[in-house]
Amino acid sequence: MTRVNKNEPTMGEIVYKPIGIIHTPFKGIKGTPNQPTAGKDVEGIIEIQPEYTEGLNDIEGFSHIKFFSHLGHLLNCPAWICLSG
Repeated sequence: MTRVNKNEPTMGEIVYKPIGIIHTPFKGIKGTPNQPTAGKDVEGIIEIQPEYTEGLNDIEGFSHIKFFSHLGHLLNCPAWICLSG
């Protein structure tokens, strides 16, 4: 990383910890949509670990929520095969 001001620290490593898991009806690559619009009528469940549920207080008052997912449990195959389905 190139610093504009040599006296400023560089950005360090960014580490995140999973706080839940997403469950969907899909069990493999075949039939799994690769774009959200292709699965718009599919329902899933976001399961939050108990120690983080307090952070969901008053969630009913929001019109939208955002979540970030990490595809950590994909099959052991190259991305171009997994993502092309």
